[in-house]
Amino acid sequence: MVKILFFSAFLLLAIQIHSQITIPGIPESFQINEKAGVIIPAKFLDAVDTSKMLADDRDNGITNRYSVLQKIEVNIKNEGIKTEINGEGYIWRYKVSCPDAYSLGILFSSFRLPGGARIFVYNESHSLVAGAFTNMNNNNYNQLTLADFKGNEAIIEYFEPYNPDFESNLIIGSVSRAYKNIFAVMQNLQILDINCYPQHTDWALQKQAVCRMTFYENGNGYYCSGSLINNTKNDGTPFFLTAHHCIDTIPGALSLVCYFNYESAYCNGPVVNSNQTLSGSSLLATYASSDFTLLKLNQAPPANYNPFFEGWDASGRTSKNATGIHHPEGLEKCISISNSSPTTYNQSIDWYDDQGHIQNTTPPNTHWEIIFNQGPVEGGSSGSPIFDDNKRVIGQLHGGDNTGMDNFYGKLSVSWNSGRPYTEQLAHWLDPDNSGALTLDGLAPKLVPVADFSTPLSKICLLYPIKFNDKSQYSNQWIWKVSPSFYSFAAGSDSNSQSPEIIFLTEGFYSITQIALNSNGADTIIKNNFIYAGNNLDVKLNRENSDSSICGYKLKNYLIWATGAPNYIFNIVVGRHPYC
Repeated sequence: MVKILFFSAFLLLAIQIHSQITIPGIPESFQINEKAGVIIPAKFLDAVDTSKMLADDRDNGITNRYSVLQKIEVNIKNEGIKTEINGEGYIWRYKVSCPDAYSLGILFSSFRLPGGARIFVYNESHSLVAGAFTNMNNNNYNQLTLADFKGNEAIIEYFEPYNPDFESNLIIGSVSRAYKNIFAVMQNLQILDINCYPQHTDWALQKQAVCRMTFYENGNGYYCSGSLINNTKNDGTPFFLTAHHCIDTIPGALSLVCYFNYESAYCNGPVVNSNQTLSGSSLLATYASSDFTLLKLNQAPPANYNPFFEGWDASGRTSKNATGIHHPEGLEKCISISNSSPTTYNQSIDWYDDQGHIQNTTPPNTHWEIIFNQGPVEGGSSGSPIFDDNKRVIGQLHGGDNTGMDNFYGKLSVSWNSGRPYTEQLAHWLDPDNSGALTLDGLAPKLVPVADFSTPLSKICLLYPIKFNDKSQYSNQWIWKVSPSFYSFAAGSDSNSQSPEIIFLTEGFYSITQIALNSNGADTIIKNNFIYAGNNLDVKLNRENSDSSICGYKLKNYLIWATGAPNYIFNIVVGRHPYC
């Protein structure tokens, strides 16, 4: 028997939630001129006792906890300040802040947005902006967890267009307050930044599979590592491998955030791509003896994440050497090198915390023992893959000794076992056609387009052009179709333009079809009765609430605006109001 320390001293089960994909844009409030002194309602969170939390981490051997949750239950539309955006809709703003917090994580306990709605998160100075989050983030559980936002304050801005498809549901259930800086620059000189390793280009593909993970359990936030993994269909299904002791509870999955390409721009340089995140997964299989968990992310990573699905070897073959890629202490991506062969550890292992309490015992012959020559692993590295001499995964990190150099990885060959239930094996999921393959190379997927588009108005005057804004993903060719055929293209656009302008010639409803294409395939979206063209539009006139008196006084900068049409002509008639 041997004593081994957990890199993560807690047990966590995952169910399916959403993906956290954002749409580029600028918050509406950045584009309007407001009167000075606009007060945004705020929730001032309790300060976190950092010294107490760090001491508790030390006393209990918790190496990868970084934050504490606070429940608040804030309905943005009820408690935020509401402002009308001329010709577009309304925004609501609300602020949360916490003294001394390194970052804040927003957890929406209710989240369901109509089409055209969007959420941004930003700081007071507007120097940091996250979003937009849209109805692409809607999910069956009506919840959303946002990646940590740097700093101790965050303004949440919600925009909703006029006449939404349905009533939105937007409640902040809790906020994570970080007492450790997970965006800090790495200080440990023994840890090997993957872009400092001279042969780092040898792992340029494999490293793109490895992610930093954050999640919440029992009121606290934690970090681990994990990676995308290929299957014999080579179809880019977003299977994700991590450790059993990292993820195996429902609360953990409902708050999962995966950070892709979270690494330095160059050796010991600044971190790039901190905003390439996905949230949520479904639990497919988990097994304590080899400490693996297999998840399926709810949405495949977008093309600009440059995802790679790692290959694997489940044969149990002994490699000539081993390489680990991981996120120690939740920081940028690092590499660990072993010049010797992994060995099968032939004894059971008692997994202890720093207080000497046994957390788990794993059977003999279920783990690889790997001694690194360069680059130790740390808390937060748990769940990260170990690669063989063919650059295929043969296991995931369970834990190791205090040096970080002698480590134990749950064996993929043990996790593979098709004799166990589907919920305790990898074979059923990674070899879905039961081909019997025990090795597979990695996959750099070719993504097919996802069609989508929008327009600024749903009603338009006859013979007036309206622009169709392309919102498709991964496409480089487009085909537009309109029914009925009483229309023409304008401004030099045509049926193959990315964002054409169209003039409608006769009154009535028009259905629009967009086909988005690239070399990997095509996708079609049809929006029936999407546009109404006619001679009469419903126009609404608005005016700014003002303390100015009208009767007998000059008006200066008195704001009025209209909605519902593309252009407006205002005539001001000087006269006397009957009440003046």
